Amino acid sequence: MRAHEFDQQVLGNYDPTKDRLGQRHLPDTRKNKLTLRTLNRLNKIRKARRLEREKKSPLLKLMYGNDGLQAEHDAIDADREKFQQEIDLAKLELERDKLAIEQKIDAAELDNEQRQHIRAMAMKAAKLRT
Repeated sequence: MRAHEFDQQVLGNYDPTKDRLGQRHLPDTRKNKLTLRTLNRLNKIRKARRLEREKKSPLLKLMYGNDGLQAEHDAIDADREKFQQEIDLAKLELERDKLAIEQKIDAAELDNEQRQHIRAMAMKAAKLRT
């Protein structure tokens, strides 16, 4: 008997159907092999989802869009800025008037009672303007 005949009798011929090395079992955590077929299928799924999103996009914008709200918010912000400018201008005018009154008081060198009376009147006028 020759060596290769002995090996075939003892070991037998290699049968790939009995090979369990490449097969997966339940506790096996390896990732699946990506073939061109699976990659192509995943690419088609991604394109289909993208098309579906593009079709739904105008409807969703119409349903949940806030275009009208944004215009209202812009108008409110513009009004708020205008009112803030008016308030700042009024404060500057009051400060200017207050300084002018104090200068007139100092220039006239009025006695103490008259100064207090004029200052009180000026403060009341300033408070009434705000």
